Amino acid sequence: MEDRAAASTASPQDRAYFERIAAASLELERGRPPRSLAEAFDRVARMQAIHGPTPVASAKGEGDRQSHLALLAACRRKRRGCGEANASDGAKRANVDGNRTAVSDSLPQSFLNPAISRRSRSDMYKDITYSVEDPVAVITMNRPDRLNAFTNRMLAEIRHALAAAEQDAAAVGIVLTGAGRGFCAGMDMGSLDSLSAGNAEREDLSALEASPGDPELGPDFKVTFSYLLSIRKPLIAAVNGACAGLGFVFAMLADLRIVERQAKFATAFSQRGLIAEHGVSWMLPRLIGPGRALDLLWSARKFNGEEAERLGLAERLVEAGESLAAAKDYIAELAASASPTSLKVMKAQVYRHLNMPLGDAMAETNEWMAESLEREDFKEGVRSFIERRPPAFKRLSL
Repeated sequence: MEDRAAASTASPQDRAYFERIAAASLELERGRPPRSLAEAFDRVARMQAIHGPTPVASAKGEGDRQSHLALLAACRRKRRGCGEANASDGAKRANVDGNRTAVSDSLPQSFLNPAISRRSRSDMYKDITYSVEDPVAVITMNRPDRLNAFTNRMLAEIRHALAAAEQDAAAVGIVLTGAGRGFCAGMDMGSLDSLSAGNAEREDLSALEASPGDPELGPDFKVTFSYLLSIRKPLIAAVNGACAGLGFVFAMLADLRIVERQAKFATAFSQRGLIAEHGVSWMLPRLIGPGRALDLLWSARKFNGEEAERLGLAERLVEAGESLAAAKDYIAELAASASPTSLKVMKAQVYRHLNMPLGDAMAETNEWMAESLEREDFKEGVRSFIERRPPAFKRLSL
């Protein structure tokens, strides 16, 4: 098989590298040790699938991501064959602790330190900025001179950053907003003009490949931008200005919308000879009803934040310049009082059950409720209530 072949042809340096990288993954998990070295390899493989080649692999310039993942798989199988997956906790911890010094000396600090790693990830973005300040991850669309109009690169960067935020235990929730006076004015007209003329050049965005969202939610959440509904953490749109076209779609596919009073909305599709794009024909009537949805889609008329609240598109209305702070405050309140696992499951319930008959939704709810009663978060929720203290729920780190 390919991974066995990769292992047999790997250089001693590559083998040693993957041995060290398994221990390094402990640092990236904020000190929570994996149950086995095999699990450590699994974590590294998931990280590589999201973030691309590791710094060491890139610096060496040897092989591509697939060959490294194949080697990881072979190493993982070898470790399992040696019985390390069943070793005692003490032996596993000793094995990892014994390697920490060598790992720290041999791997870049950007790979060992989550905070530095976040900064290095942000360096690869051109059309967005990405930051994490516990408990909030903020993704800012950053083309203010174009009212943050989408490019293919920006769409790929947003997807990549969402995957990173899902992986980060410091991020309980995610805010999507825009730089300057716009949220997002839709797809960049220059890109649309090139597309309509049939001469659009494709930029190589393979380094930004990522798979955010929960695959267990099913195929409905894997079509173009429907993945936004399957992100395992709350996604809040802080709408600070112009929000039109595909930008409008992204705002509708967020879980909540905190909207500034002066923000301007428009669907825009009918005036460009287009149709209701990318799921907005599914989501918009569910938010405001079919008649109002058709009005906004047919007329493509502009409306402000105050009308967005009246229509039911905005869950919160705030003054100019306050949407980002309000969104961050909302997530901070959730982090202080709510179980991140409960937030994840409730989000899955709401969106999955929109597609289900009542009986099926109730049956799935009963199954998931039984599972929740077995979790540590349930015990902590009861204990903290009895002891009259804030709960200390476990963070999500995928």
